[in-house]
Amino acid sequence: MLVLCKTINDFKKAIAKPGPLLGIDHGLARLGVSVSDSERVFALPHSVIIAAQINALVDVILHKGIVGVVVGYPLELSGEVGSGCEAVDEFLKKVNNYAKKTEVDLQIPCYLQDERFTTKLSNTMLKQAKLKRKKRAVEDNAVAASNILQTALDVMKNL
Repeated sequence: MLVLCKTINDFKKAIAKPGPLLGIDHGLARLGVSVSDSERVFALPHSVIIAAQINALVDVILHKGIVGVVVGYPLELSGEVGSGCEAVDEFLKKVNNYAKKTEVDLQIPCYLQDERFTTKLSNTMLKQAKLKRKKRAVEDNAVAASNILQTALDVMKNL
C-alpha cells in the first residue's frame, strides 16, 4: 500500500532508507514513469505504461527497488483541487486495491507533487530536441514524470 505523506518534509523523513524513487505523471490513457538514481540526484524518464495496467507499474516498483513514489498532482492554476487531482486520487486507490488483492507489499511512502506547467515544460524540451509530434506524444509523459520527480528531488535537497 502506498502511504501518503502530507508534506515533502514528511516524505523525506519517510524515505530514510537508500534507494531510488519513482515519479509518475498520471494521465487517463497513459502513465509517464521516471526513476531516480540511488543517490536521488537525477530523475530520468523510464517508460510509458497504459494507465489500466497497474500490474506493469507495480512490476517497475518491485524490480527497481523503489523506496518512495512521487505522483504529479495537477492543481488548478488557482491552487485549488480539480478534476485532475480527483483522477489521481482514484488512481492511487486502484494501486492500493491492486496491492491488497494480489498481496503485494507496497508499504512505501508517496508524495503528491504540484505539477502545474510540467507537461508544457516537457513538450517544450522535446520540441527543442527536434522530436516529431508523434514521438513527442509518447515521450512527453515519461519526460513529464522526470520533471515532476526532479522537482521533488531538488526541493528535498534544500530541506
